Amino acid sequence: MLGHLIVMAELGFGPLTARAPRDPEIFTGHRSKPRRADHILARMGFTQALWRRAHGTVMLYRGMALHDRPAATDSPGRRQSPLISASFSREVAESHFRSPGAAAAALYRQPLALERVFMTFLETSAMSRQFREAEAVLLAGGWDFAPQ
Repeated sequence: MLGHLIVMAELGFGPLTARAPRDPEIFTGHRSKPRRADHILARMGFTQALWRRAHGTVMLYRGMALHDRPAATDSPGRRQSPLISASFSREVAESHFRSPGAAAAALYRQPLALERVFMTFLETSAMSRQFREAEAVLLAGGWDFAPQ
C-alpha cells in the first residue's frame, strides 16, 4: 500500500507524509512506479465510470472521534495521505462519532463529485466481504471533511 500512496502523491493526487519504505525492492519488477501508476489510473477510471452510470454524484458520511490520548505515529504532527476513507452509510459514520471515551466528535455529510472516488466497497469484493462499512476510498486533496 505504501508504494501506491507514494505513486499517488507523485501523480499529484495529494500530499504524503509517511515513513520511508522498508523494502528496498518496493518499486522493482511488476511493482514498478509506472505499473502502479497505470493501476491507479485504471482503478479510478473504472470506479468513476461505474458510479457515473449509476448516480452522477454520491452522498458520503464521515464520523470522527478525538481522544485525549496522543495517536501513535512514526513522526510528530498529523500524517497526510493522498487517500481518505468515508462511508455511504450514515449509521457507520455515527458509530465512529459515538466512540466511547471521546473528548470531542464530529459527524460530516457531503455530496461528492465522482472525480474524487478511488474505489468503493461495491467493486472491490475484498472490501465488501471483510468490511461491512459501505466504505468509499477517496482522493484527499480538497476534501472538505478532512481536518486541516
